Amino acid sequence: SLAGSAMDPRPLVSVDELWAWQPPSRSLCETLAMNVATPVEEEEVGDDGCLPPRPTAVPHIHALRPGPPTPHHHPQLLVCHDYKGDFPECERWDGCDPKECAPFLYTHWWHIDVFCYFGHKLVTIPPPSYTSIAHRHGVRVLGTVIFEHDAGKEALSSMIATEDSRLRTINALCQIMRTWNFDGFLFNVEVEIEVREAPVLINFLEQLKAALHLDNHNAKLIWYDAVCTDGKLEWQNTINDRNRAFYYACDGIFLNYGWRMTDLENCRFNSGPDTVFVGIDVYGRSGGKAGWNCQEPMTKILRKNLSVALFAPGWAVEENPDVDTTPAADRGSPECNSFRFWSGLSEVMDSRAIDFLPITTTFKNGYSQDGKWFRLRDMDIMPHLALTKKELIPTEHGLLIKNPGIHVIFRVQLESVPDLRVKIRSEGGGSVKILLNRREMDLDRLEDDNTMVFKPSRSDIFKIRGIFVATTEPDTLLTYFEAYEVEVEKCLD
Repeated sequence: SLAGSAMDPRPLVSVDELWAWQPPSRSLCETLAMNVATPVEEEEVGDDGCLPPRPTAVPHIHALRPGPPTPHHHPQLLVCHDYKGDFPECERWDGCDPKECAPFLYTHWWHIDVFCYFGHKLVTIPPPSYTSIAHRHGVRVLGTVIFEHDAGKEALSSMIATEDSRLRTINALCQIMRTWNFDGFLFNVEVEIEVREAPVLINFLEQLKAALHLDNHNAKLIWYDAVCTDGKLEWQNTINDRNRAFYYACDGIFLNYGWRMTDLENCRFNSGPDTVFVGIDVYGRSGGKAGWNCQEPMTKILRKNLSVALFAPGWAVEENPDVDTTPAADRGSPECNSFRFWSGLSEVMDSRAIDFLPITTTFKNGYSQDGKWFRLRDMDIMPHLALTKKELIPTEHGLLIKNPGIHVIFRVQLESVPDLRVKIRSEGGGSVKILLNRREMDLDRLEDDNTMVFKPSRSDIFKIRGIFVATTEPDTLLTYFEAYEVEVEKCLD
């Protein structure tokens, strides 16, 4: 079930292939399951100028540990990623020349709550590179189970025909989720079904949801608004008597894109804000504002206290006429268009605060060899870019701080941490300081010419809501950042 590298799962196209699915090699399974990261500074750069595979290829969701996740009581963002067909080269484990396959960069991870890797095959498995970087930002990752056309109708009927077929399907989907360490599925039935099949399908979904939760307490099963309980394929764009049973059988619903404000009003009285994801097609194929103006329909959804399902944001690179092969620093490049897209959305969306330590990152954006190679798994934890007004730019070498001044790096939600230390490494002229809630930290020690360790300026440390960097010269490069408690202090030597 693998294509290219052993770390590249290929989609499954038939029920027989799903039922026959077997995990890859034991060594690969062990790699996928590991959850102890190798410190960045201990890794050696290979001949290609890239970092080698980390032993934690797909870490568990960091920000939601331990135990059951804290329930959200606010609208969320589900991103449904559909880019350049199934599994383009820029998303594969070994990476690619970006001129051959320009990547769409997810830099604003702290806005995203759920990342769904979409495909038009029966079962699409998220690439571990995406699962890894999403989990490191505390984002759930979903695969896709989809039924389309006559083949999809036959596949669904086969899956739910008997108790044995339903059990085989559930076991296979759970085993795939466990092996590749992601967090559930989007379930999309875009075919008509027999009326008698509807209650069977509902019962199957309830069983699948329970099994997924048993394997992974962070798991989600999201229903796509398509087929109705009367068996007809008629998108409802809201929650009503024709799709409510499917919604209740799953953890949430992804509404179709043709909604009106009255549809959103109906949803408010049928759901919670974190279980109804209202669809926005970035391509605008259902009418309404889209593309660079997605913040307009998003604002309408958020005002109704509902969540957002953003479909195919890769439009910004894949279809935008401004995209070309110019250098990354030039306007119209894939990197600029990706950043432009997220910057527009960040004006209307909230971001998640970090509530854990340590925070360790080089801020690298996945590129290497002066932009000649891209490997998604080399991307590191991103700052809260939405709060920086485009002053901070992740690059292949670290975080470029364009102009002098005080800039927020991370929005955090940390209680009293008197033993907090922040270690940084920077390049460029002028001085660099770290602030907590805009209060300057004291320099604890200088480890070498470029590495500084800061400590709080007072012992009765306050609640920490933001970590800032202050620079005195333009184009300062922050190449390493670590916030940690002194008990787990590490040495860079």
